[in-house]
Amino acid sequence: MADRFAERLPRPLRRVLARARPDVPPLTRPGRSARFRTASHNRFWWHRLRSTDYVPPLYAGLSLREWAVVQGWFAQTGRHGRMVAEINVPAMSVVTALVAGNGIRRVVQLGHHYGYSALLLGFTLRAMGARPGLFTIDIDPAACEFTRRWLAHAGLCDHVVVREGASADPRLADDAAAVLGGPPEVVLVDSSHAYSHTLASWTCGRRAFPSGASSCCTTPASSPPPSIPPRRAACVGPSPSGCRTIPRWPASRSTATSRPARTATR
Repeated sequence: MADRFAERLPRPLRRVLARARPDVPPLTRPGRSARFRTASHNRFWWHRLRSTDYVPPLYAGLSLREWAVVQGWFAQTGRHGRMVAEINVPAMSVVTALVAGNGIRRVVQLGHHYGYSALLLGFTLRAMGARPGLFTIDIDPAACEFTRRWLAHAGLCDHVVVREGASADPRLADDAAAVLGGPPEVVLVDSSHAYSHTLASWTCGRRAFPSGASSCCTTPASSPPPSIPPRRAACVGPSPSGCRTIPRWPASRSTATSRPARTATR
């Protein structure tokens, strides 16, 4: 997602965000995310749906301190209008459930933007005792600095490692494996919504990472997912109507694996 938004952020705003100090409220408000139902910002669209009048497990499972961090992150990024975005609740719920439900302790994230997904994955991996468990890279220096500050404030520096660079860099795999102590079990591709860059990231991952790894990817809605290793894929779309299941890729467009891998695309 970083490549999509980095060019839209004015340079003065990027400098302000990079230097911003995390501001976490001392006490969380009752109901946690229930108050988002009345928020006007379009980032809270999921909370305003008729069927989502509840606090999602994604937030309900956080400690009071962790929810206060998330609440502070929303407040600080919300002060900059609609220039900072994050992965939506359905997609983030799939990713954290995939990691926690399968005991996955080595995750590579290609593109973290301003750190929302890195924080929530960090909380999940900390609860699992993964140290470090997440290697995340982004091409935007301001986004990396902002994310590092919030991770430090959340006490996640031992669990999440932030790198600045291109997600399609062929040297990424060796760096990630050295940090995590082995090849990743999940690769989260969230660096761009441009088809060409997504394809480049997938190609890099397919060649560098083990074929048995699970993959979670964001792809442009107007284009089909590029050639990928896994045999099965589930899609969590950017809107409630965007969910679909892809039962099987043709043999010419997939790489055989020793076991079915799970892939979520958004």
